[in-house]
Amino acid sequence: MKAEEARLKAEIAKLLADAEATDNAEDSEHGPHRQGDELPDELARRQSRLAKIQQAKELLEERARSEASEEAARRQAEGEITAQNATGRGRSRPQGSDQLHRSRVRVGSCMRSERG
Repeated sequence: MKAEEARLKAEIAKLLADAEATDNAEDSEHGPHRQGDELPDELARRQSRLAKIQQAKELLEERARSEASEEAARRQAEGEITAQNATGRGRSRPQGSDQLHRSRVRVGSCMRSERG
């Protein structure tokens, strides 16, 4: 039994020494604060660029939705104003301008009939 125990202790010591050697080799290759399974800098940069592009895209889409909503509200308000004008409420031109327009039309038609 003592021989088996000594063999297991030696095996454990060898495994720990191998792990320590591997850890030291990885520290010298990747640095002491890195594990070696991180993304390469180029991929990490691309990943962060993609995230920034996606954020910018979402922001632009939100702005576009907001502007479209504002435009729809503006058009709806204009449509209500136009509807009011059609019913005679909220006239867009001064009242005298309609009379002036009709007078000009009459003068124009009289001049055409005199020529003909």
